[in-house]
Amino acid sequence: METTKLKTIDYEFEGRVYRLECNMNVIAYVQEEYDGNLFQALDRIHGIKSTLTFLAGMLTDAADTQGIKDENGLPLVFTRKQLGRKLTMHQTLEAGTRIYQLIQA
Repeated sequence: METTKLKTIDYEFEGRVYRLECNMNVIAYVQEEYDGNLFQALDRIHGIKSTLTFLAGMLTDAADTQGIKDENGLPLVFTRKQLGRKLTMHQTLEAGTRIYQLIQA
């Protein structure tokens, strides 16, 4: 079986750098957020909801992979709504531009 290395990017959020990739954990998270309809998320790939959903999945997976915990020592989990409250429109669109290359890889 051939091993494929996923594309990654470094993304800074709230003073931490996360190594983002679009792996099957991220895809599963996005599918769950879209009530099982992954194609709906992919059809709207350049939309704000889709961007925030993919970014939340990627940040959560990166935090887990990198062993980053919250202030209570629990796994760090990001949500689409949380990111939507913290990121400006410009930051969201910029993040989308950066992560789309990972989704399309």
